[in-house]
Parts: sequence; structure tokens; C-alpha cells
Amino acid sequence: MWRCIVTLCLLVGLPVGTAMADLTYDIEATIDVQKRRIDGTVTVHGTSLANAGEICWLLFPNRFAHAESDAGVNDFSRLLVYPEETFEAGGIAVGGPHFDGHFVEASALPRDTVWLQASEAGRTELTLNFTTTVPHRFGAFGEFEDQLTLLGGWHPMLCDATGSTAHLRDSPPPAVFNIDLTLVQPADVILNGISSPRATHVRYHSNSAEAAAALIVAPTLEHREFDVDRTHVAILRSPERRNFRIAWTSSPDERIEEAIGATLRALPHRLAKPAALTVVLAPLRAQLTSPAPGMVVLSDRVFKTNPLVQPFHELQTASAVFAHVIEPTIEQREEYGDVRWVRDAIARDWARQSVQREYPERRGVYEWIDLFNIFAIVDRFETSPRIPFVDSFFEHTAHADPLHEQLFTFNNDEVPGVVLLDKLRQAYGNDVIRRVIDDCAVGPERFADCARRADGVDVDHVVADWRPSFPQINYAIVDYDLNEPVGDGFQQSIHVRRDGERAVSEAVPIRLRGISGAPTTVVWNGRGNEATVTTHTDHRVLQALIDSDRTLIETTRADNAAPADPQLVLDAAEVEVSSTEFGFAALAALRNRYDYSKDLAAALSYSNRAASLHAGGRLHFGTAIDANSFRNNLFAFYEAHALDSSFKEKDNGGVRTAGHANGFGLRYDYSDVFESNNPKRSLHVRLFGDIFHRTLASDYDFADWGIDASATQPLWTPRTVLAAQVINGFSAAIGDSVVPLQARFSLGGSRSIRGIGAEEELARNLLVVRAELRQSIFPEFDHNFLDLVSARRLQIHAFVDAGRVSNSAGRVYDVSAFAVGAGVGIGLNYEFFGFFPAQVYVEMATRVDRSDSLGDIQVLFGTRQSF
Repeated sequence: MWRCIVTLCLLVGLPVGTAMADLTYDIEATIDVQKRRIDGTVTVHGTSLANAGEICWLLFPNRFAHAESDAGVNDFSRLLVYPEETFEAGGIAVGGPHFDGHFVEASALPRDTVWLQASEAGRTELTLNFTTTVPHRFGAFGEFEDQLTLLGGWHPMLCDATGSTAHLRDSPPPAVFNIDLTLVQPADVILNGISSPRATHVRYHSNSAEAAAALIVAPTLEHREFDVDRTHVAILRSPERRNFRIAWTSSPDERIEEAIGATLRALPHRLAKPAALTVVLAPLRAQLTSPAPGMVVLSDRVFKTNPLVQPFHELQTASAVFAHVIEPTIEQREEYGDVRWVRDAIARDWARQSVQREYPERRGVYEWIDLFNIFAIVDRFETSPRIPFVDSFFEHTAHADPLHEQLFTFNNDEVPGVVLLDKLRQAYGNDVIRRVIDDCAVGPERFADCARRADGVDVDHVVADWRPSFPQINYAIVDYDLNEPVGDGFQQSIHVRRDGERAVSEAVPIRLRGISGAPTTVVWNGRGNEATVTTHTDHRVLQALIDSDRTLIETTRADNAAPADPQLVLDAAEVEVSSTEFGFAALAALRNRYDYSKDLAAALSYSNRAASLHAGGRLHFGTAIDANSFRNNLFAFYEAHALDSSFKEKDNGGVRTAGHANGFGLRYDYSDVFESNNPKRSLHVRLFGDIFHRTLASDYDFADWGIDASATQPLWTPRTVLAAQVINGFSAAIGDSVVPLQARFSLGGSRSIRGIGAEEELARNLLVVRAELRQSIFPEFDHNFLDLVSARRLQIHAFVDAGRVSNSAGRVYDVSAFAVGAGVGIGLNYEFFGFFPAQVYVEMATRVDRSDSLGDIQVLFGTRQSF
């Protein structure tokens, strides 16, 4: 529904493509940076208006007028979109439409759309007044720290529509721009790559049709200029704030200059090098680059990563530079709707070659994943990456603009050019497509026509199959018959099926792997929905694997291997330290790779109570939270605890327990937590039950059970979160046994009442109620330590914990006897290697229900929030 609010649909009688290149925009506007506001008048001239009975205007800023337009923003990406985590609206209001100087009546429709009837033929001029409010946000259209980054669409633009107000068919057509800007506050201005420092008045005229008017305004922009052969490069950025770096490697600024220099030197000889190149570092957080006429726009965090990650950022940077340089050539020869994908595909191919020459031994992202896939965080990096700049690492993303925030892609789900490039490679082979790009990238002939003439490549067919939107596709091995003896070798048969939203045709590689001999690859041509592929090998095959190089885009890869592809991962590790206790825990899981619905898990932990092992099976089911987690989780396990005999209760120091506590346990978790670092609106409920018995090699017979529930709720804004937790647990001895001290519930500690020692009060039953108010502190900062850890932002929290332990189950509900602990803490959000987000916290707490405990401070440290 939100797409219909971004158009002033005076509807469509305008032709598309080159016929609209006669359009001219005359814009007069006043910019008030402090108010995030642009007031102006736009007049459009063009002979194509003469026969337009109805006209469609694109009001792109209204994409940012309503929070529901950002439905894809979640607890992770919120910090990549909103500087203070809060949606702050932008938008555009228009008025006073005039046709050739005569006012035209407009009728209002719901949600910022109006119809303008231009009934008289021969009119060639249309005028609108507009007021644009710039949203406070990161990205290609927004304001951050007084810098306006508006990469097109900040004024009304003519567009093409389908004949309804609800959907645009294509992006705004090219036009000539005559722009006259007045600035309320003097500022540095960049308009389609032309820089005007300390300006109060800027005039701009484009000599040829351009796709949009990209505008950047900031109080001050720092300039760095250098020459690369015959190209003068200017890099502009706002001064860095709250920036600190300790490292012995080259600085990010030096890396940028090196990367741009290497890219310009790698331009094909047939392509004329540009006389000038303007590079702007802007506050982009979700994507590393964003297209803009007249300039290359990169994130101001480009290369603020570990050097091992640098080649991935260089690939993205080189793609942006190549796309900028080749765009004029592409615009002259391609149909308007093909310009972007052809430009991006050619630029990415050149960038791959350039980076490969620079780093001939570099590992691809999947090679890094395979190298470190023992860690679950790396595994999740592939299946559900929660990192900034995802497109730098994973080229085969199905969407060019996942957040729908860029002028040319906000209203469509067209597949990125790099994906279309690789679909052509799949269909015709690397050598053929490389030759096509070498022959057809620079010449005057349309790319598809040149490819057909030179090498018989039907580009139009492949593009028509994939470009409109990427269908949901899954490939599966549904049956197989391996190692059937035939002659002096073996016959291998694999039955493959494709399930998809619509019929597509693409080659599907299947790799056969064995102990001896090189892997064999067979290819299903992809015709139809299923097929049996048969081949002959001279050695036994252990496994058949669809798409071992991960070039296909699938909804899941869990059924790509036969027999199954087992995977052991370290799923989680956690440290908790306080002045009274120490704890470390790690969880490992064995599963079929990419199958996150079931696994075998083992948890090892050590604390001042015991060394423990929990091992068993887990089922994950119900509604998926993301690609690798589910709302419902069941864990049945055997557990063994080697009790620490030095553990004692302070109030009863003469009694100690030793030995082992072994038994069976069951856990059921319901959780809708998407992001564990400071979740905003979440619910987590755990039901637990354990039974220990001598028949299971335990020295004690007892059982415990209970519930642990926590929830978070934003207050006023997502910056302020109220978190609450209730823990109610029970233990009971069986027969003449006892519940060992190490297994009893503790009144204190990081998982109970903070401010009370973990050994001060122990009992068989527990009730604890905890509340915590969390406040994120902004703005963010950028403190880099050895290119390993980048500190980003802080969070402070205040908490109150209350509850009681007792050997009588009923007495834990006696509120009058509750112990109370209170304190404050500070959390640090940081990024490991520059892109893996994590959190640590430190807390100080004291007991407040007893005067003799006031002033006794307990210090706690942890690697995750306590609940």
C-alpha cells in the first residue's frame, strides 16, 4: 500500500523512453539545513507534455512520510537506518499547479495523491510549488548531523505509471536540469558532482539529459584531491566526529585513495578516462554505495574494517567507480529501462577482474565461511547475515534495494545487474560472457544486440526471465542411487526437483564427491520442474551436492546434499563474572548443514558451583524468526554435574556437598527475539524440568522445575526500553536424599538478585521479579582498536531485582520478606572486525532492603544482557 502514497498521480499519458528526453526542469528553491526543509517551485517544459491528458508526478520524499513504509526495519537494521533508533518523517507537499501560467483545479484523493486534469492539447509547461521535509535518517535520502544527502527525488519529478495510482512502472525519465538554489545558512554544496564551497547561492545547468538531481549539503566538507594519470580525483566528506583510532595499518583514507587509484588505472584502454572524478563519503550504513548522477557516493565507513575484509569493500568501491565512468556510454545506446542493469553488470565484471589482479590469492566469502564454519556466527553470516554492507560480501542478493529507499529502486523489486550477469554466465559459460563484455561493453551498439551478433548470446531472453523480480526457488535432491557397478566404474543417478513461484530455466550444477579422485560435476539444464541426471565415474561417490559454489539463489539449501552434509558448530559462548561468582558456558551443535529445524547439542559450562555437561537433541519449529531460528524450541538432554566441593552457603558454612548430580532434563522455549542485543518488543518464555537419580549415576535423587519469562517494551521511543523478568523455580528431594547445595536456587548473582552474593542464601524454591530500564545513548561514535574492535555506542541501564528463596514453596510468595537489590550498568555495542556486532556490559549493584548491606557493592561483567 505504501507505494501509492509516493505519487501525485495526475496519471499517465506520457510516453516513456527516449521520447521524454526533451524534458527540462527549472527549479528555484531555498534550503534551510537546520530545519531540514526545502521550499521551491519546479516548472517542467517539454513537447511531450502537449498530448498528455493526464500526468503522473513522482513525489519521492513521501516514501519517508509514514512509518509503515519502513516495515522491513527490524531490531538489527534500525541502527543502520535511524540515527537515534526513532523514525522521523520526511515528505513533500505540493500546491498551486499551473499549466502554461493558468491555475488548474486538482481533486484530492486519500493518502497524498491528487489528480490533475490537463485537458487542453498543446500545453508544454507545468508548474508546481513544493515543500520538502528531509527525514532524519541514514542512507541515500536523509539528514544526519546537518548533512543533507539527497541522491535524487527531492523535488517533484515526472514519471511513468501503469494507469493506476497504486504502482509506478519505471523510474523518472532523464531530463535537463536548470537549478537555482538559495541557502539560508552558508554551506558546502555538491550538485551532480559539481562542488560549491561556502555557498549562499548556487546555479546549476546540465548540458545533457540526466537521470536526476543529486544534492548534498553540509556546513563544511573536507576536500582531498589527487591525480591518477589524467584524472583529477576529489574526495569530499563531512569532518569526522567522535573518531578515534589505534592501529598500525594504513588509515581508511589512505585505503580509499589506493582503491580509487587502482580502479582508475584498471579502466579498459578503449574507454576514455574521465577528466575529473568526484567521490563523496556520506552517512550510508546499510549499503556501502549508492548510485548518484555526477559522482560516486560511498559510505563514510568504507574500509573501516580489518584489512582481511578490505578486498570485499574494494570490489564494491571499484564497481561504483566503473559504473559512474561507463554510465554516459550506456545511456547513449541503451533503452532507458536497461541502463542500470547493463551498467551495473559490466561494472561488476570489470571490478572482479581488477580486484583479482590486486589480490590474486584472495579468498571469496564462501571460502572464508568454509574455513571458519565451526563457529555458528559464521554459519549465520551466510544464511541470515546481520551485518552492515551485506551486498559487499554476498553478490547474489535477490534485491538491489532491500529497504526500498533509493530513487530508482524504491518502487520495484528488480533483480540487481550483478545477478543478471551471473545468470548469463550460468546459461552460456564464463568464457563466452567475458568475451561478450570485452566486445560489447564500450561500443555504440546496444549490449543485447552486440551479444547476439558477436556470440549468439540471447541476453533479452535471460533478462526477461529474471529481471522483473526474483522468484522464490528451491532445489532439492529427492532421490539418488549412487555407486551402481557398471563395467570398470560406477553409475551415479540423482533425481532433482525445483519448486518455484514461476517457471524459469537455469543450469543446475551437481557435484559428486568421493574419497579418491577429483570431484565430478554434472549439470541439469533446468528445463521442466524435475529430472534424473545420470553419469559414470571411475571411483565411488560419497555425496551429491547441488550448487556447491553457491551461485544459485534459493530459499533453503537444507535439501541440496545427499546423503546429508553433517556440520558441527560452536553455537554460543558466554562469560559472566562478578565479585562473588564466575561462569563460562559454550554450546556446540551437530546438524545437517542448512537444516536449522533439528540438531544434536552439547553444552559445557564451568562455574564456582560445578563443571557441567548437557547433551541431547533439539527441535526448532513453528513460525520462523529468520532463516535459522524459530519461535518454538524443545531440548531433551542428559546432564552431568561434577560438583565443586568448595562451594558453600555463607549462612551455613559447615555444610558442604560433593559428588555428582546426573539426570535428564527438558526445556521448552518460546521466543520471538530477533536481535539479542537490546531487543525492543520481545517475549521469551522457558519451561524447565529436571530429574536426577542414582540409577543415572547421580549421588543425589531430586527434581526441579519452573518457569523463566522475560519481556521487553519500548517506552516513548525505541531508545528507551523497559525489560522485565519473572523466575519461579522449585526443587524437591526424592526419598531420603537431599538437594545438593550446588543445585539449589540462589537468591543472588547475575541471574537472580544483583547486589547479593551468589552463595549468601540458597534454598530449594525461588521467586524473583526483575525490572530494568535501558536507555541508549546517542549519537554514535567510531573508536577503532587495532582494526579488530570498533566501539559504536553506549547504553546505560538501571535495575531493581526482588525476590526470595525458601525451602518452603509457599513462603517464596511472601512479598513482605522479599530481598531487594538495585544498581546501574553500562553496555557497550561494538563491531568485531568492523562488521560483526556484539555487546558487553558492566554493572554495579547493592542490596537495599537491609541497612547493613548498603554500600557493599557487587560488580558484574557479562558478554550478553542478563535478560
